[in-house]
Order: sequence, then C-alpha cells, then structure tokens
Amino acid sequence: MARTLRLSFPDAGAECVAELLDEVAPKTCDAVWHGLPLEGDTVHGTYSGPEIFITADELSDVEMENGVHRAQPGDIGYWRNPPGRYATTPQRVVEVVLIYDRGAAIMGPDGQPTFVNLFARVAGDWEAFRRAARTIRTRGPMRLHVERGQP
Repeated sequence: MARTLRLSFPDAGAECVAELLDEVAPKTCDAVWHGLPLEGDTVHGTYSGPEIFITADELSDVEMENGVHRAQPGDIGYWRNPPGRYATTPQRVVEVVLIYDRGAAIMGPDGQPTFVNLFARVAGDWEAFRRAARTIRTRGPMRLHVERGQP
C-alpha cells in the first residue's frame, strides 16, 4: 500500500488524501515525508493558473526528478528555487504546490516556465477540497495542513 498524505483546510472543513509516488520520485517523497507536518498560508500561483502553494523552506533540497511543467488536477509537486536563480527571489525557496483544476502550466516567480517534482497525487473524492482551493484566488490565503496519512 502506498504512503499517503492528508491535506486539510481546517477553516473550510475540507480535506483530501494523496498517494505518494515513491516509484518515480523516491528522493522527493522521502524529503517531504521526513519534513512533515507542514502548515502554512496558501498562496495562489497566479502565473501558473489553477495552482495553490505553501512555502516549505524547512524541507531539504532535492534535485529534479519526475519533473512536470503541465501538471494535472490533483498533482502535488515540490518546487525549489536555488539562491540567485531569479533576480526577484535571490534567496532559496521551497514550495509544495497543488493543482486544483485543468490548465495549469508551472511558472516561476518571474512568470518564466519551470518544473516541479511531481511526488504525489490526490486519490478519491476531493470535491470539497477543490471548491475551497478555488476560493483562494478571490478571497485570499487559507491555512493548509499537510501531514502523514498511511505509512
């Protein structure tokens, strides 16, 4: 059985479960698993389309594996900005990214195409979670919790 994550918006009473993709992104899955729990205020990835993310600078650095640019609904990715890559973000940044609808194209802080390590995918019914995620673009940040599900 795959390891799972539990993602929740406590204020909206919405949650979902995601399965880790250990076979195709083992280093990223381990880095995230060992960095859990994560919690943060979501940001809408406006340049990328239907994407929300939290910063997760406490996670260790992982090189690109199972990289995707055109992510699908339910995809969860790890994005890392090494120090000095972009003038507008000279510091190291790590984000956990979730795609909540079709049409996403992962973009960096300057609106340039970039990739995430696809390391998990939402499984099962997540309609309430998706509805809550959609509101972040117009209503502003919402607290997101990410924790271990099934080991």
